[in-house]
Amino acid sequence: MLQVNFRGSTSYGKAFTRAVFAAAAVDVVGISDLANFVRGQPDFVKPMLAYNWFTYVGDPADPEQEADMLARSPISRVDRIRTPLMVVHGANDARVVLAESDQLVEALRVRGTKATRSRPRRT
Repeated sequence: MLQVNFRGSTSYGKAFTRAVFAAAAVDVVGISDLANFVRGQPDFVKPMLAYNWFTYVGDPADPEQEADMLARSPISRVDRIRTPLMVVHGANDARVVLAESDQLVEALRVRGTKATRSRPRRT
């Protein structure tokens, strides 16, 4: 049986944590395309991207960096996903838009990998 640990603690121990991640693929952040993620950020976030995101991940305004970001994005690696994947995404997520999860689930389904998702309600 697998239970969600809402507190985020690791009180279950290393053996449990390893078993969970060995048995299931878990999409924690929901970003499927790094460049689209950056482009989709709200205006109030964009000034902060230059000091962290662009430094460590890349700037999609630079074609060379955008190509590198796409090569490292999960959407470009769906062929490597072998286990069933459950994607849970909040409709009101302010960091990652719902389209990111939808894109990944659809790409998995197209290639025949079982992927489930529930459509969240907006509140």
